[in-house]
Amino acid sequence: MKLENIFKVNDIRGIYPDELNDEVAFKIGQGLISYLHPQEVCLGRDVRLSSEPLFKALSQGIITSGVKVINLGVVTTDMFYFAMNKYNFDAGIMITASHNPSQDNGFKICRKGGIMVYQNNGLDDLEQIVEQGLSETPTSPGLIVDQNITSEYLNHLLANIDLKQINKLKVGLDISNGSLGFIIKKIINQLPIEAFIINDIPDGTFPNHSPDPQQPESLVQLQKLVLDNHLDFGVIFDGDADRVVFLDNKGEVINASIILVLLIKHFLFLFPNSKVVYDSAVSKIVPEAINKYQGQPVRSLIGHSFMKANMREYDAIVGGEHTGHFYFKNHYYSDSGLMTFLVMLNILSDIKKPFSVLKTELYPYYHSQEKNYPKETNYQDKLNKIIEYYHNKGLQVENFDGFIINDKNYWIHIHPANTGPHIRTNIEADSLSLLKEKEIELNNLFL
Repeated sequence: MKLENIFKVNDIRGIYPDELNDEVAFKIGQGLISYLHPQEVCLGRDVRLSSEPLFKALSQGIITSGVKVINLGVVTTDMFYFAMNKYNFDAGIMITASHNPSQDNGFKICRKGGIMVYQNNGLDDLEQIVEQGLSETPTSPGLIVDQNITSEYLNHLLANIDLKQINKLKVGLDISNGSLGFIIKKIINQLPIEAFIINDIPDGTFPNHSPDPQQPESLVQLQKLVLDNHLDFGVIFDGDADRVVFLDNKGEVINASIILVLLIKHFLFLFPNSKVVYDSAVSKIVPEAINKYQGQPVRSLIGHSFMKANMREYDAIVGGEHTGHFYFKNHYYSDSGLMTFLVMLNILSDIKKPFSVLKTELYPYYHSQEKNYPKETNYQDKLNKIIEYYHNKGLQVENFDGFIINDKNYWIHIHPANTGPHIRTNIEADSLSLLKEKEIELNNLFL
């Protein structure tokens, strides 16, 4: 089994058990101890059917190395980040494949202080250690200690919103049968809203739809819920609840950049002149909003590890990605779908406008659905030809996180995906007709 197939840019991820299995998990547990030398390791897991056996194998690799395991049980990924920082654990692994299909699984790894271990920041070293193998056995094994963090985590979330300022909004929530199902009603019961909750029974087979909220078919149930019940808005969480997608009162998707602009305005009012981190694929409205509300923009590479690193380095107040990950200084610079939802309750209660109207006011551009093209063996040659094509048209091509092609009326972002063998493209234009024209043009260039 080739480890390079599962050691990705941001984390470890693969199909269970073909690519990531119990034997590999055991070795990764041992390798982590050899690499970071922790006294204790915090482990959390999502609801996937493979998460339990991977937890057992991973924890055995750790305790046979003489180190204690803190078992958080089934938690959301943002709960795991909370635990890592709140209790200052030496190291930690969240067992999850996030929004990937049910047959996938993976490990998000942190060192002390909740610092992510990713490519060129320790993950390559860990891969080499696991590849070489370990032979030393400690004289005394470690142990596994269970720790329930639910109450502390919910208190942490509620401390960051103003309950008195939330109106009795009618809200639809699709939990995607993910980990959030274990705690969602505990927090909803403390909110002055009318909540309509679907798919809240945790089920690692994800029986109702994909755990990826970016997929149009994942939104069908929530769209019907919003329309049938005349809700103010809807929100859908991915499998491990670190990301969200919002629907307006008409059941239409709200571009993640619009959510980020609302968060920017909110936090820059509370914390003037703060820094804001955004990825390279968000809309132009994001840097425009940061400048308008007198913040300081920080552009990041795409990916949760890079975003978190920039949030910490620049002490940013808030950040966001085009895929629906939103990051908060008051959540230890990490992403949280649930905190995003709660803060948006405060924001939308204050604005008192239909979300569909607000969307139109904030977003004057047209944005394509992110598209994936196969990352073929000759993909670099193809990319070079595409870049040459736009150069010959006299356009500026910026080499950042792939390529960004800038024109006064549109921009195109082309970058290799971090989580799969794809080339991803995003296009934004001043008009719908221009957007369609550029979509056809780019598609022809990839053929």
